[in-house]
Amino acid sequence: MSGVDLELYWMRHGESEMNTLPIFSGRSNETPLTPKGIEQSKKLGEFLSRQEVFPSVVYVSPALRTIQTAEYCLAEMGLDIEPLIHDALQELDQGDWVGRVRSEVYADPAVITEIERLGKDFKQGGGESITDAALRGLGWISETFDEHGPAAIPERRFVFSHAIIISSMASHINNWSHQETRASKIPNASMSLFVRRQNSWELEYFGLEPEQISNQPQ
Repeated sequence: MSGVDLELYWMRHGESEMNTLPIFSGRSNETPLTPKGIEQSKKLGEFLSRQEVFPSVVYVSPALRTIQTAEYCLAEMGLDIEPLIHDALQELDQGDWVGRVRSEVYADPAVITEIERLGKDFKQGGGESITDAALRGLGWISETFDEHGPAAIPERRFVFSHAIIISSMASHINNWSHQETRASKIPNASMSLFVRRQNSWELEYFGLEPEQISNQPQ
């Protein structure tokens, strides 16, 4: 990747117990991984090891599921790195929608009308909007890396976080419409690669599972 001086491999956590329920889970920071989520995390680490993609620093949100994903992934890679916990990496705050059934909420005509009217500025149940989440995540990137000077070899860092904040940042960087953003899917234990090129952040790829990545950057 010509001109790249910093690579952020942004991982979504493995499947958690809340992912198996048809409700708005919100942050649910105490929710653990399922056995499937543990295996996904290990396979992620196995893939990264095969590709010789090793991080210098690892960041996680405060959620148990991201911390566990990082632990299983790094253990599979044979790395003894203590992840740094950052509150800014949390999932979208879904306000008073947390615990409600998704299909019932989206069947409400008033909700549909507001979503169509406000687009990416719609706040779910008084929580955060897609725009809010994007600015939070990108603000963290700016605060953490703006003073990090270019290196001769691109430095790699891992971030273990959540689906909506990843898609929100990707949407902001690529100027996706609200419809494109909502249609974007990020599987559990998938990767999105954000790179800094000439002091500007770009999205190299988005929401790919290991088997989908045929030309992993070296």
